Amino acid sequence: MSLDNLPSKANEPIFLENTSVTHVGNLRLPTPCSVNVLLHLSPIITCRMESEHLPILLLEHYQHRPFLITLGNGFKINVLLFYNFNDVVFKKSKNSFRGFLVPAVSPCTVAQPDTRIQSMSFSMLNFREFYGSHDKKTKVNEKSLRRLGATKMEHHPWRIDITETPNFHENRKILEQEDGYAVSHTGLINRSDRETFLVSEAKNVLSGLRVFLSFVSGSACGLTLVKAIDEYDRELTLEWGTAHVEPWSQGTKGCLPAIGGGDSISQLFPGFWCFYNDPDWKKTLCTVIDWYFNSNNSFAHIGIILAQAALESLSYKIIRKELSANKTKELSTEKKLRKLLGIVEIDNEIPSSCKGLKDFSEQKIKQRREKYEDCYIGDAPEAIVQIRNDLVHAEKKYTPIPPEAQIDAIRLSLWYIELILLRKFGYNGKYMNRLRIAGGDPYEYVPWVKQVSGQ
Repeated sequence: MSLDNLPSKANEPIFLENTSVTHVGNLRLPTPCSVNVLLHLSPIITCRMESEHLPILLLEHYQHRPFLITLGNGFKINVLLFYNFNDVVFKKSKNSFRGFLVPAVSPCTVAQPDTRIQSMSFSMLNFREFYGSHDKKTKVNEKSLRRLGATKMEHHPWRIDITETPNFHENRKILEQEDGYAVSHTGLINRSDRETFLVSEAKNVLSGLRVFLSFVSGSACGLTLVKAIDEYDRELTLEWGTAHVEPWSQGTKGCLPAIGGGDSISQLFPGFWCFYNDPDWKKTLCTVIDWYFNSNNSFAHIGIILAQAALESLSYKIIRKELSANKTKELSTEKKLRKLLGIVEIDNEIPSSCKGLKDFSEQKIKQRREKYEDCYIGDAPEAIVQIRNDLVHAEKKYTPIPPEAQIDAIRLSLWYIELILLRKFGYNGKYMNRLRIAGGDPYEYVPWVKQVSGQ
């Protein structure tokens, strides 16, 4: 599987494949309609099946609603029709017109489910740089080499290799000026036992990999150009399009370091994959990570709400191992969070670096004392839950939440999510401590390693 289809510049369309449409609905076309499948990256990401000769019957029966088409390989997908009015006027006399079809779902599987696969390749959009012990080198010119970040992830029976693209150094400069999207890395997926696998298994691996990479990068990560080698050594396309990807300017760095990040990714993957394939954890894990990276890339007030939803899900999932489901439900949100932090051995005090949150908590305690005899505890779970409640259930008369307190609340919430997941995945390397005071190295060993080894 080659890299010939990769665009040379950021924001250029990515060619996926040439194919044909043989049926529209249940109607067989007299002549198959050839289409070029492209992934347009700018101004928004869109997968399009473009053609100069779409049959005129589409205009007569299938405007403004999804409809079924059959591809040349026999696979059926739902699509929507788009076209330019002038193209229709000039082409209608020839019983065809220029336009494009957009799959109703993206990414869209376009391979027969009973196809057996030897290996898969894919490309990643807007993944950040990382370096480690598996890095590769490529020639820039006769005198110099360029280091390409690479990593290997393994958990039986899967092995996944990821490598930075040779032109990403130049594309990153374009993205920093113009924003948008570019292929940053390519990957290869094999089974370590060399057995073939079905398309359904391939889809599960790809879905899990998207979730994992989104957690690692702290932003929605999309895969595209997903191709496979089948059991007869033929190359075929598995998917069109991509899942949601954040533009370069909005993408936020994740919690793993860049230097040594390749090794950190390798260490983190097995633990993640165990949870992803645990039926009791899979749905919760995918939902929590979705809320995590969306809160990581939202305004603080939105991020606080999403992050607390993630923490509540984690709390319920982890606490109910010790308590019954009914007893877990009876606990308030802040009590669940307080108990969760105790289970994973994270201090529930407001960190000294969160002065805005500390001031907010003290103000709330003062207000409570003036109104009631009892008062707040004044710890972090209570403070971030109170901020979330003030945002969602605000009374008509209340003091606006200071921006500093909101920023501290989202920082602390994201830090909790990262540490809880890293702990559950059995990670013992370095991570980015969001609560570190500015000016120092933000990367340090996870707290449980420091406690054991004194590093």
